[in-house]
Amino acid sequence: APVLHIIRETAEYLKKEGIQKVGLEATDGTVQTGVFQKELERQGIEVVLPSKEKQEMVMHIIYNNVKAGRRVDMEKFEQVESELHEKGAEIIILGCTELSMISRDEKIGHGYLDAMEVLARAAVLRCGKLKSKYSRLLT
Repeated sequence: APVLHIIRETAEYLKKEGIQKVGLEATDGTVQTGVFQKELERQGIEVVLPSKEKQEMVMHIIYNNVKAGRRVDMEKFEQVESELHEKGAEIIILGCTELSMISRDEKIGHGYLDAMEVLARAAVLRCGKLKSKYSRLLT
């Protein structure tokens, strides 16, 4: 069976959509390893990251809200979003499985791509069963 690579699938999807600059919301560990950044840059996509202060907000959202089973502090979420858009991000990648819960439970608006949705779409595509309403994932 083919092995699907969530980060590679996300980068390839963004490349096909013509996206040139993205913001990344993910855990400190994911950001520090550079796994998303390296794959995106291989596809010619520039990556912008939250400032230290805003990255702390992302971590708060992941650990103190989502993992703790609490409602997400949408004010913090929107502050991170604003900063990434100010840095020129066309799309913001939700690069952590906990962040997928936000897109499920809250109205986050346009300009996001959930990496988990990309992975799910890739799996369905490999099975040849993709319905047209799921062919476009960018919000």
